[in-house]
Amino acid sequence: MNKSNNRKNQFLELGILAVLGLMVFFLWNTPVVYPVKLFVVLTHEISHGLAVIISGGTVFAIEINEYLGGECLSKGGNELLIASSGYMGSLIFGSILFLSAYNKRMAVWSCTIISVILLLFSANFLQGGLGITLSIIYTILLYLSPRYFNPIVNSYFLKILASISIIYVFIDIKEDLITDRLQLSDAQLIADATGLPALVWGLFWMFITSGAIFLLIRYGYNKGFKQVS
Repeated sequence: MNKSNNRKNQFLELGILAVLGLMVFFLWNTPVVYPVKLFVVLTHEISHGLAVIISGGTVFAIEINEYLGGECLSKGGNELLIASSGYMGSLIFGSILFLSAYNKRMAVWSCTIISVILLLFSANFLQGGLGITLSIIYTILLYLSPRYFNPIVNSYFLKILASISIIYVFIDIKEDLITDRLQLSDAQLIADATGLPALVWGLFWMFITSGAIFLLIRYGYNKGFKQVS
């Protein structure tokens, strides 16, 4: 009986994740998803900033705008790591948030760390009212969510942030390779640093992201639908 119930919970969770993915897809260009997309742009640029700092460079400023654009102004550091960190950062932030949705202790730690990162970057590098305001709002939400939100609400709040963060990797690649080909993109910067075409790197990150999505969905399926433990 327990095995049967467990299987039902697994399929229920798989169904919910599928519905969540479809909702994100169909609501992608609506005001419903827009605030989360801004959060993803913010973490994308912060990921560039973290890569600059880790590799010994200097961050001068980070800006985002209402058109879902962003820029990390910096000097020095490892060019390949910095250029790759946008895609990699969105994937890592998304994966951590998704895994945290199934474990309260992990959620408390990961959301606290992300909140601290947002707060530090807001205090030191973010410029413009939009970026600073957005950073403060998500700092508060991520800190409070695993501690005070209903467990189910917290779980799916984190899954929504995670799913949009990961899906945004595909959007970034599409825009870098097709939509905004006249602008200097992360894919082109990686190509310049390695000598391999931008298309190769775009396909590489699509492959990595697709694999991550498969593993995360399998993880969610194995956990099944239940309150966060």
